[in-house]
Amino acid sequence: MILKELKFKSNPLCYCHRCNGTGLAYFLRMDLTVACHHCNGRGYETIHLYNDEKLFIDEEKGTIYQVRKGKIINMISLFDGLKVFNEGFKRFVVYDDIAYKKYRNESTHKLNKLLKSKTNHDDIISFDMFMKGYLPKPSCGNLLTREPFNPEVNQYEITENEIILKKLNLGKNYKHYCSNCHGTGVISYLVDFEYPSEDLGIVCDECNGLGYKVSELYDRFEVVADTTNNYTYLLDEGNICMGLELFQGRRETDQFKYVIYNSLADSITDKCLENAKDFINIGASKDELITYHKFLSGRLPLPMEKYVCPYYFTEGSFNNNCASKKKYGSILDCPDFENGRCWQLFYGDARTAGEKQEVLRRLRKK
Repeated sequence: MILKELKFKSNPLCYCHRCNGTGLAYFLRMDLTVACHHCNGRGYETIHLYNDEKLFIDEEKGTIYQVRKGKIINMISLFDGLKVFNEGFKRFVVYDDIAYKKYRNESTHKLNKLLKSKTNHDDIISFDMFMKGYLPKPSCGNLLTREPFNPEVNQYEITENEIILKKLNLGKNYKHYCSNCHGTGVISYLVDFEYPSEDLGIVCDECNGLGYKVSELYDRFEVVADTTNNYTYLLDEGNICMGLELFQGRRETDQFKYVIYNSLADSITDKCLENAKDFINIGASKDELITYHKFLSGRLPLPMEKYVCPYYFTEGSFNNNCASKKKYGSILDCPDFENGRCWQLFYGDARTAGEKQEVLRRLRKK
């Protein structure tokens, strides 16, 4: 797949992203619409390219992409005239909500009579007039007209500068960095507790601390790489739909000193973090609150059984007839949580911290 750089004489025009090129903002009723204020009913907006931005085209597909510092960031459709959507329903156009409130209770028949009468009703026009270049009069202003679209603005030359994208054979599945933790496996403890700690991280609940997620590559998708600029993209039926970061190993961060599972609530304090002996005072063992260094070496913190049950910890995959126990309201009122029965079933024969960590490792690989 080869993309060629485009050269324009002036700033090109693309379809308005608010109205999708119709020039109409939204339906207020099926036959009465409001002009798009973002593009002023024109249906297009100007593409302003900065010094580090360029436009490239896939000549085979005719698709145009916006590129910033060598990275494809957006797919663009050059304006080629107003789009028409559900033309049969769009009979009248007003400029703003004030005019809409004026006419919203009038029947279609009466609105047609108003447009045909000699009385001045410039604040509402027919859809045909709108398509011919007119805009309804604003509630405080004069009748407007759109500047006619000049097709020469979007004329371009194809240069020799190109981006070469090579297809990657990744099979049916591929690993990519988790967007929630950015590949570290740990996220910040953002909830505003009484004693928040910037050094405390929790195991990412999106990837379970792995730093990556596995996605299925369906037949309509392909993965391509720009080896020159070191970027990877996902193609949907031949068009680039998003950038990808293929997993190359879990990333490290200097943000955290300690790691837990998200089950500790507000029981941890900065004072406890300063003194490891205080872990026991709040009910957290050294296996439930581990150092970030140990996490990087492969260890996982054990969930704090005092604050969470296996049903919530596994997001429902572990189920000890829990539906029938919802009558208790809180897990603290559940008899099986209080006596630790569910955690015994969850871990099975595992007794030591090392054996329990193996259970967690098997769980997160499923």
